[in-house]
Parts: sequence; C-alpha cells; structure tokens
Amino acid sequence: MGEDNFKELKNKLDGKEINFIEASLIDLPNNLNNLYDIMLLSNISDSINNIWNINTLKNYKRYIHILSKHLNKEGIIQCGYIYNSYDGHTSISDFVYDERRRKVFTPNEFKERDITSYQFHSSKDKVIIYEKKRRKAS
Repeated sequence: MGEDNFKELKNKLDGKEINFIEASLIDLPNNLNNLYDIMLLSNISDSINNIWNINTLKNYKRYIHILSKHLNKEGIIQCGYIYNSYDGHTSISDFVYDERRRKVFTPNEFKERDITSYQFHSSKDKVIIYEKKRRKAS
C-alpha cells in the first residue's frame, strides 16, 4: 500500500514546482513572495503555546490569516495535525483540545478531517485545514 501511494504522489508531483522556505515561524510571512496552493504547518500547532503564551489560539488564528494572504484563490493551509495518541496526555498545546480549539478555529471557517493514523492503523488522527474561500462574482 505504501509503495503504491508513493508512486501516485510522485506522478502527481511530476513537473510541479515545490518551494521550500527555511525561516522561523514568525519570520515566515516576510519570506513569502509568491502565491501558494498549499502550506503545510502540520505539527507547528504542537508548539504554539511556546510561541504565544497569552491568547495562544487567537494569535495562531491571526497568524493563519496573515499566511492566507499568500494563498492562491483555492489554496489551503494545513493548520495542525492532531494525533489520536494525544488522548489522555497532559496538554501538549491548546490546539489539540477540540472544545478549546473550536471556540476560536470555528467549524464554519476551519475544516476538520479524520484520517487513518499512520502509527496505529485502527485509529483516527485529525487534520485541521483552512481553505481560502472563492469569492463569488457580483
């Protein structure tokens, strides 16, 4: 299964430009000079309490909105990856707690997708995604 997925991804990426930017999270917006289809922040959400120790979730959401200005009209930002294995652990980040996160990252703006865990194939992890909305022609 893994080899087939790798080949499929390789075919989809053939001829596509991949832009990797090495910068601190805070400096990242200053290093963006294009429009992007996808921004993968994946496990950044695990560390937001260390970056913003006050109003952590609100500051992270503001940050996502800043990054969204650098998305193509149908671009997406993967804001966070929440492992099922976080259940029962002490706080790694406010972002992993559904109730806390959903108050700020509201479902009408941020989509949650359950996906099969890469570690424990019988469990589900969760991906939180911001999708830039298409503007309707007036």
